[in-house]
Amino acid sequence: MEEQPSHQSSLVFRLFGGFEACHNGQPIGGLHLRQGERLLAYLILHSPRWVEKADLAKCFWSDRPVGDVDQNLRQSLSFLRQILQVDAVCLETRTGAVRLILNLEQADTLQFEAACARGDSTSLALAQQMAEETLLAGWNYEWIAPFRERYAKKLQQALARASEQNFWGAHRVASGSFAPERQVRPAGGIIPPGSPLYIRRTCDQALTTALQNSEGIVLIKGSRQIGKSSLLARGLRFAHDRHWAVYDTDFEQLAPADLADRDTLYLRLIASLAEQAGQEFSLERDWKTHSGAVGNLERFLRERVLKTTDSPIVWTLDGIDSLFKTDYYNEFFALLRGIHSKRATQPTVPWGRFTLLLATATEAHLYIRDLNQSPFNVGTRIDVADFSRVQCREAAVRYGVALEAADHEHLYELLGGHPYLLMRGLHEMTTQKITVKVFEVMAVQPNGPYHDHLEYLRRFLATDSELLADMRAVLEGRSCSDAGFFRLRSAGVVVGSSPEAARPRCGLYTRYFARHFK
Repeated sequence: MEEQPSHQSSLVFRLFGGFEACHNGQPIGGLHLRQGERLLAYLILHSPRWVEKADLAKCFWSDRPVGDVDQNLRQSLSFLRQILQVDAVCLETRTGAVRLILNLEQADTLQFEAACARGDSTSLALAQQMAEETLLAGWNYEWIAPFRERYAKKLQQALARASEQNFWGAHRVASGSFAPERQVRPAGGIIPPGSPLYIRRTCDQALTTALQNSEGIVLIKGSRQIGKSSLLARGLRFAHDRHWAVYDTDFEQLAPADLADRDTLYLRLIASLAEQAGQEFSLERDWKTHSGAVGNLERFLRERVLKTTDSPIVWTLDGIDSLFKTDYYNEFFALLRGIHSKRATQPTVPWGRFTLLLATATEAHLYIRDLNQSPFNVGTRIDVADFSRVQCREAAVRYGVALEAADHEHLYELLGGHPYLLMRGLHEMTTQKITVKVFEVMAVQPNGPYHDHLEYLRRFLATDSELLADMRAVLEGRSCSDAGFFRLRSAGVVVGSSPEAARPRCGLYTRYFARHFK
């Protein structure tokens, strides 16, 4: 977090509702002149980030000749310093940029964000009360809309986290386990940070260490439905809690049209990064045709991300497996590798503060032939493994499922340490109040709890004759092909260290696929 000024300012700003600026409890007069109110509001919303003077000029004086724009900006900043007098120390400038440094109590927008971050009931009630009034009510400038959306989203996410924590907190018992209830969180999707259902593994500490060390690239590697996205979410929380600059991209959430061609994707990424930073995206400024897609994205990261904060920066890229279906994936991954290399080749640019946090299931070496162009063989790799027997028992306790040692072993033989299968099974046993033996019968039924999951995998294999032949070889205890082994392991269907050692990931898969493919 940026160091706050030691000067105890008597300035207070209010942006929820109409704009207000007070000094020693009295309204500051004259701010309506020289764009004073608008300029202050813009800087408050971006505080404590640096704002490029070129952005200010375009935002407030785009209809003026270039010479007039520069002059107006200088005059407005000088005017603000005169109005703020001794409190003008909070207005800092450097070559080509300006920022406003405020204490928490000086701006209701900072108080709102802090309340959402704390997440307790009192803080959330305060945030909700603030949000009842429109941000900068009566102002309809384009640069305000992204902040209104951003604050609404922050409050929504904070309320969702609190709801998750409060629900489980109500069911905690003295022993630290959870009583069986009719309603528990269904399995599947990201487990929110703070959820008592989340089982920590060695990969959690490895991720924390890598982020603390500001690694250039951190790769989270694991098969499908093993918990990569939930681990990423905890990495994001770790960075947020330390007030780092955080950017998040989930390629699985992008529409097919966004991935249709290189330029469309890179434009989409730049626009998303700008929105997350609370900056305005300008096609004219942020996209130069002669620079190419790669050059534009790299320049945006350098000029609009790195230069607007002095804190560490984390950009998470989830679902990057989707890019292997495009015809430009080599170029994109070469860009990521190049960013990592720039830590050494461009020492004057603070790339050392920039961390790429990637998550993938794909065996990249099957696609990327030039190892010097791959981001998957540098930095820190964190392998996400299935649950151990001990962790499976802990998960059962979290769900309130009381099992004898023999039942634990039987369940482990059926589902292995597969996080999704185990959580879904425990959910069924809790809500249906059934035993492991009854659940085992249900598990392989056409209308059972895993029907959609198993059907997806069956179709995935059935539509690829070579992969199906490899799966049949595994079921029969024979060695499969090298490429088939890596693809099956990435899909989460088999486990093992080599094609010769490959075996179905769990007993459920052995039974189901043997019935359909043997």
